[in-house]
Order: sequence, then C-alpha cells, then structure tokens
Amino acid sequence: MNYFIPFFNENKISSVHDIDRSLLKKLQDYIRIHGRKIKGIQTKNTARTVNHAMSSLRQIFSFLVDEEKIPFSPFNDLRQLVEKDEEINPCNAFPFDKVKGIFKIVWEENHLYYILNLIIATTGMRNSEISRIQVSSLLNEGNNYYIDITKSKTISGIRKVPILPFVYEKIIQYAKIVNKKECDYIFDVEGKPLYEKYFPRALNLAGTKMGYTKQNLKDEGIRYYGWRHFVDSLLIENNINPIKIKRFLGHQVNKSDMTE
Repeated sequence: MNYFIPFFNENKISSVHDIDRSLLKKLQDYIRIHGRKIKGIQTKNTARTVNHAMSSLRQIFSFLVDEEKIPFSPFNDLRQLVEKDEEINPCNAFPFDKVKGIFKIVWEENHLYYILNLIIATTGMRNSEISRIQVSSLLNEGNNYYIDITKSKTISGIRKVPILPFVYEKIIQYAKIVNKKECDYIFDVEGKPLYEKYFPRALNLAGTKMGYTKQNLKDEGIRYYGWRHFVDSLLIENNINPIKIKRFLGHQVNKSDMTE
C-alpha cells in the first residue's frame, strides 16, 4: 500500500525540503491508523509495519544526503516505533516461535500439504505461482537453487526465486513420488494447476502442527496467504534491504524506491 503520495498530497508537500522531523512523526501516525479493511472494519497497522514502510523513505533521504542534494536527513533524530509482541497481527501470519521445527520431517498425514506449506513458508510465493510450478521450473545453477516463475499476476512477479537446498530436494522428491515429467505441473488436478480450495486445507494441517484448531485460525485471521507476510516479517527481522524484499516477493519496485 502506498501511504506516501496521499499523505504528502494531503499536507501539500511539493519538495523534499518541505519534509522535517515533525512531519515524519505525523506520517508515522498516518501509516499507523491506515491499516487494511477487514470485513469493512478499518484496522491499525502494527509498529513493525510502520517501521518497514518508513525504512524505504529513510533510505531515499540517506541517498540524497550522500549525493549532497540535501544537507541532512530529517530521519536523524526520528525514533522508530516500539514493536510489541502483544500487538494484534493484521498480517494474518503465524508467530515465528510456533513455526520453528515443523518442517524437519515430512508430515505423514499429507505429503502434498507439507510441500505446499514448506514452499510458501520459505519463499513467500503467491498461491497462483505455487500451483503453476512445473518440474522444469526447478533450477540448479551451480548448486544455487531457484524456482523459475514465468507467469504471475504482475510483471514484477516474473522472477527466479532462490530456494534452500533442503526445499529443492523436498520438491524434487515429491515430484518423483507422484511421477511427474519435465513439463508437468507438480501440484495438479487432472493436469490442471491446483485448485484454490487445497490451500486452506493445507493451512489447517500446518495449524495442527502448531497447536491451532480450525477455529483458532479463523479467530486469529490466519490464512494460507499469510505465509507471505510471515516471510516478509522474517526478512525485515533480519535487516534485509526493503527493495530486495520487494523483489524477492514479486512486488513492484516504484520509481520512488531506491535502486541498487
């Protein structure tokens, strides 16, 4: 979600020279209260979401200082919001501590659901991207492993997603077990990409591995797609560059974003 343009328009900001620390504090508050609408109800963003959004703007100002376009950054004395564990999670994602260790062993109950959760939990790929993985999509380039996405909902989604060797091996093993050929969809129903209904079923099984019931998942708003937000949060937690995160997840990198 783009918070900056509507906020700057609302405050009649026409130049970077109009932006100071007090305005940035107002921007933090603006992002905080403009969360997603869930069933028509406006939610608040967490402190983590606010800090993540602000980090892109912070990098732009750092770049401008380095290029001597401005004398100093208004971010210099601006504190990030304190991130509290007890905040309501609007991203509908599992907590990190619950996920740890659940993929060490293939789930005997359902091998397919194990793989579906493993892929999205380690790559953040979209449901539609996962459903279209073919055997030929799995690349081994000098012991660097990727999933080659040639179709996605956006142009930015067309990318090579790096994957862990462990994940690559598990997908290859599954493809062999279900006897898939090079051009086959690995996850299919009668030769067609997997139906959407399989993803929430996969999530329910993942939930049981972490002590959640179906009702728990519903009450906390945790969905299969929430694994994307889990990956996003994990990368932020490890101080990965926000632009790299966008590219990894297949989000569009805007002109206002810093390029590498």
